[in-house]
Amino acid sequence: MCSSDLFAQDSWRITPRLTLNYGLRWEDYLPQTAAKAGGAGTFDPSTGDVLVAGVGSIPLNLGVKAYNLGFAPRVGIAFQATPKTVIRTGYGQSFNPGGLGSVFGQGADYNPPIVNAQSVNQTNIYIAPFNLLNGPPAPPEPPVGSNGTYPLPDDIGINYFLNPLNSYRIPEAYFWNFTVQRSITSTLALEVAYVGNVGRHLFETLNANQALLGPGDVDPRRPYYNLYGLEQGLYQYCNCDNSNYNGLQTKLQKQFSHGLDFLMTYTWSKALTDTEGGSVPSNSYDVRADYGPASWDRTHTFTFQHDWDIPVGKNRTWTMGNNAVANAVLGGWRLSGVHTVESGLPFTPSVANAPLLNDPDFAALRADVVGNWQVSNPNANEWF
Repeated sequence: MCSSDLFAQDSWRITPRLTLNYGLRWEDYLPQTAAKAGGAGTFDPSTGDVLVAGVGSIPLNLGVKAYNLGFAPRVGIAFQATPKTVIRTGYGQSFNPGGLGSVFGQGADYNPPIVNAQSVNQTNIYIAPFNLLNGPPAPPEPPVGSNGTYPLPDDIGINYFLNPLNSYRIPEAYFWNFTVQRSITSTLALEVAYVGNVGRHLFETLNANQALLGPGDVDPRRPYYNLYGLEQGLYQYCNCDNSNYNGLQTKLQKQFSHGLDFLMTYTWSKALTDTEGGSVPSNSYDVRADYGPASWDRTHTFTFQHDWDIPVGKNRTWTMGNNAVANAVLGGWRLSGVHTVESGLPFTPSVANAPLLNDPDFAALRADVVGNWQVSNPNANEWF
């Protein structure tokens, strides 16, 4: 996989008080290509076959087309409203390709015939699929046909496939801000900003063979079991994830003078996602059910960084009579520190299993809220 990038930018000072910056980035993404015949593979859900790159009529890039519409504009405006007040705003767009060959959602070198990930599922949640002492049966390694295909064996997992093959889009981020900066004194400035961004077409991994809810054995409720006798997880990439962030960001900064400088910041924000990092949602048939605060979301964050030259010693406020011994022991000290106070991270109670669902294919199971979960006097020992 490789990409080509071009970027152009210009700055236009429209008036002495108004400046416009604008630019355009173009990114051209080429598909991952196997280094040799048989060096990559994917799954064809319409036939149940593995497609082997570079064999028969299967091209080395598995037929994935290049993405050459990666235009990402950016614009910024700075306006000096008064001699001590500056207003800035900006908007931009960028692309966020995945790594390790997943730029097109292929991950082709993690699939058969390169990697035969064995997956042995239960046909019934109350019956073990194999004896732990003996281990699971060895995975089959079927020969590749002259046309570059072979039927996917049962219990050999597919880590990444697309349906259809050229459906993957490069994930995008859109971001914007509006900032007011005010000079309070010659060494003290206050900045207040609204910052927002959204992620669109983010990649997510769905288990296309997740069993539907229902009574009885699990296998008949797995779509590809009924089609091809496959019981294992078949993980499909999709661009079905989204994210967003909105925050109030403030900053009070004092430049060094009279032996002191500091930076004080406060952020009030909210970050929301479906899943993160391309992971599997709790229920592949209901991705939006996972929408909620991101794992790293903190509503409030306060930081204080400072450097203070303690005014004791030579060339400072209290010279101690310029006593050399006293200056060597007590003079020349600096007090520095970084202090952070922030609200807690979100968490989701989960359960190990839910027998009433009769479905072992759920990636996660959230606990049901029963009654009032709040406590009258929250404290460190009993907050929830």
